[in-house]
Amino acid sequence: MIKMDLFQCDNCENIYAVYPTPVMHSCPYCQGENHLVAEGKFIKNNND
Repeated sequence: MIKMDLFQCDNCENIYAVYPTPVMHSCPYCQGENHLVAEGKFIKNNND
């Protein structure tokens, strides 16, 4: 199983999963500003 972290977009507030790596990513729902994973709004870690 791929380990993913969940973040909530500050713009549209949708929750989405990203790989837990320190790279830039954009919200897949609103395609808003890029967020740095390390500084994102962390929701939970899917390491179960």
